[in-house]
Amino acid sequence: IFHKIIGFKKLGVVYEDSVAGRSYAALEDIKTVAKQAGFSIVSCYAKSDVQELHVAYAEVNRCYEKLAKEVDAVYITNHSGVDKHNIAPIVNTLLKHKIPSFSQNGSFEVKHG
Repeated sequence: IFHKIIGFKKLGVVYEDSVAGRSYAALEDIKTVAKQAGFSIVSCYAKSDVQELHVAYAEVNRCYEKLAKEVDAVYITNHSGVDKHNIAPIVNTLLKHKIPSFSQNGSFEVKHG
C-alpha cells in the first residue's frame, strides 16, 4: 500500500547486518515486495545489539542522514536505536529532505513523530 500511494523507486531500510537484525527488519518480506512492485532497496547497516543505547541512536541517525540523500522513501524498521527518545531526530531528518516514511511499529512511532 505504501508503494502504491507514494510510487517510490528506491526504498531505504536501516537494520543491523546480522541474522537477528535482518529478521527484526523483516528483510526477506521487503525483498519479496520489492521484486513484485519493482522498486529497489537501499540498505544501511546500523549496530543494534549494543549495551549503550546512545551507540544505537548514533548508528541509526547516521543511516537516516545517509539514506535521506539517496532514496525516495524509507521503511522505519524495528531497531534498538528507534524508540520514543530517538524518533524525533529521525523524523526531522526525513522531513528536512522531504522523504516519506512508513513505520514497521505503526501507531506508536507515528504518535511520537
